[in-house]
Amino acid sequence: MLLNVSSLNHYLPDIFLLLESTPCPIIIFNDTHQRNDTVKLFSRHFSNYNVYWEACSNNFGGVLIAIHRSIPVQRVDLFQNQSTIVVLDVGTTTAKFQLATCYSPPNEKLPINLFDKILERSINTVLIGDFNAKHRS
Repeated sequence: MLLNVSSLNHYLPDIFLLLESTPCPIIIFNDTHQRNDTVKLFSRHFSNYNVYWEACSNNFGGVLIAIHRSIPVQRVDLFQNQSTIVVLDVGTTTAKFQLATCYSPPNEKLPINLFDKILERSINTVLIGDFNAKHRS
């Protein structure tokens, strides 16, 4: 499930209801406006998930991926400290794919070089996110 939540903190009760009625093995949130306390609350509520997140360089944005604990997952160290992106290896050695989500602020250029590095690392990649379509209007 992929959601652009426009503030995880503000919509957390609604998100809890949605995820309790629609269980998903992989949950991705973009535009979370997240705070540490909100992520901790989400993680406690969904303790059967591994939760990975990154804040944004501004007060908006931010990304979060939650993977059910029954699914093997590991954060990709190469991209660990990149703002607004989470990159994970998901699955077993024989059936592994790379999952990446990114938030690109409206006033910044798309991080194309970063996307290239992610895609060069693995041919089996799912790259998603809130890219805030760049245009002049």
